[in-house]
Amino acid sequence: MTEFETTEEETVKVTSTEIHYKNLDYLQRFLSPHGALHSRQRTGFNARQQRKLKRAVKYARLMALLPYVNRSKLKSFFVKTFQLSVIPVTPLKWLLAMPATT
Repeated sequence: MTEFETTEEETVKVTSTEIHYKNLDYLQRFLSPHGALHSRQRTGFNARQQRKLKRAVKYARLMALLPYVNRSKLKSFFVKTFQLSVIPVTPLKWLLAMPATT
């Protein structure tokens, strides 16, 4: 095969029940370690499937089933900002419980 020949790409056969906001294991396959959605070229989906995947991931994030931010990014933020080695379970409660410095 020369460098100008192309091979036929395999089409991804996806049922409509697989792309669903409750199917977290399946959705996480198409997210990068940082939480970004992979491109159509990488997922192999057509445009309609990619839009459905995007909507499912957004809805899963809205329902707090998937995180918006990767936990390691959150840890580096807390370490840099507050000199903490452990991430508090609920950052808002921790910040509200902090004594006021004057």
